[in-house]
Amino acid sequence: MNCPYCNRQDHLEIDLHADGFSADLLECSQCGALLTIKGSRLETVHGPAKPLAL
Repeated sequence: MNCPYCNRQDHLEIDLHADGFSADLLECSQCGALLTIKGSRLETVHGPAKPLAL
């Protein structure tokens, strides 16, 4: 699955916090975008946290 912002593959990971984790919340380790899976597609929770290199 590719990140819709930086288009990197294999950088989507389960988002971990001190309180635990949310199984349906994914974070792109490349750009910092937070995404959730709705059906068979990704929806944005929060856009990229890091500037994207063009």
